[in-house]
Amino acid sequence: MDTFIKISGLLVLCCHVCYGNMFEWRRRPYEDDSEFNILAEFGTNITLTCENDVYNATDDASLYAILYWITPDVNVIPVGEKWMNEDNVVLGEVEGTGSNMTLTKIDAIHFGFYYCIIETKADNTLVVVKKAVNYKGPYFGEFMDNYYWNVIVGGSAAGAVFVILALACAINALCCDRDYQRKSAYSFGDIDEGLTNGYPTKTYSTT
Repeated sequence: MDTFIKISGLLVLCCHVCYGNMFEWRRRPYEDDSEFNILAEFGTNITLTCENDVYNATDDASLYAILYWITPDVNVIPVGEKWMNEDNVVLGEVEGTGSNMTLTKIDAIHFGFYYCIIETKADNTLVVVKKAVNYKGPYFGEFMDNYYWNVIVGGSAAGAVFVILALACAINALCCDRDYQRKSAYSFGDIDEGLTNGYPTKTYSTT
């Protein structure tokens, strides 16, 4: 029992370390992406706003003119146009003056970076405002927080059972092999006892 507990604890530790290292890349290259990244669950509708800490095309409409948005699949969506897939399903729409882009029924195709292209009215300089939706991968709300440790403990327990079964099979195979060798040695020894130079020395009666 103590061995089982130790193995389970070791597996839990290994899973925790591997999980942390596996998703370390997800914190790169942005340590803080809260300014531009939106976490959206599958099937929901969200709105991207063309603004950041420097530019706010909504409040400063007299200074800037929004030209178009660029989607993760590199489609250019002008103001007032819809973003559609190959089956003519609407994925999003640049509404009004272009300051907002509404995305409908979030799916994997929506994941990635969006760019709002602005032109300054003073000198016609182009400005790019970056936005993102689940660029690190799918977002499941509080699902992972609620079930993370349950998955780890369950997986560790299953791994421990697998290890124990593997050890039991190995021990059983070893014991069977030794028993077979003993029986084989006994059988051949009995045969050798009745032979001398390859000829039988015992007399066998027949009826």
